[in-house]
Amino acid sequence: MERSATVRGPRATRTLPEGETALVGRDLLFIHGIGADAASWVSLVPYLGRTHTLRFLDLPGHGASDDFPDEGDRLVDSLADTVVAAVEALPSSVVIGNSLGGAISLLLAVRLPSKVQSLFLLSPAGPPLDREVFEGVIGQFDIRTTSQARVFLRKLFATFPYNSVMLAPLILSVWARPGLHRLRLAFSHEGLFSADDVRKFQVPVHLSWGEQDGVLPRQARDWLLEHLPRVERADPADEAKEGHSPQIERPRSVARRILRFVG
Repeated sequence: MERSATVRGPRATRTLPEGETALVGRDLLFIHGIGADAASWVSLVPYLGRTHTLRFLDLPGHGASDDFPDEGDRLVDSLADTVVAAVEALPSSVVIGNSLGGAISLLLAVRLPSKVQSLFLLSPAGPPLDREVFEGVIGQFDIRTTSQARVFLRKLFATFPYNSVMLAPLILSVWARPGLHRLRLAFSHEGLFSADDVRKFQVPVHLSWGEQDGVLPRQARDWLLEHLPRVERADPADEAKEGHSPQIERPRSVARRILRFVG
């Protein structure tokens, strides 16, 4: 069966309610992290939807998309190929990515630069890591018990969510999908792109990395700061209050930064 990545938004296969009114300003393309889907961005819609065209990409194996592209050694490459094919049909956009979505955003800038106006990245994955550090990162996504789910939630958010009793079973149900574990194990400590790849970027890049992010290591952040040629940092006062996915916890702050960046 042919695989696909689903784009939700104006004139796309599925539409978030406020998306239909977002027909002016910049085109913004949002890409979520592993185990999430387009809904992880929904809190930003009230702040951005009236002035910009918003599109939300569900990665293969997530949300409204088909299952993962294949089960072989090329799982990550196949996923990237599927996303590239989906984005080729879209206008050039400001690409906004979190975690794995940040890694895919960087790959798009490498492989499809004509479709990327700029990058707004929230704790992006993808840089090469020391093998021991990488094993620790991948290991925390091996979530099979309620206790492991609660530990992951503590790493994910700056403030432990009051509704964790409900969120932990949801995290467990998401990670019950065999495809996610196949994807988790398909990554390598060598990363998804090289220093030479990102040094060629001509587009502006905004990098936010929450000081309370317990999911991805500072080693990845420092690698990006060393090699990205046109990178701006978030305000340290904002980063100090943020975890791995600030668009969920602090959507107003993230939306304000996006508006300033694309302005």
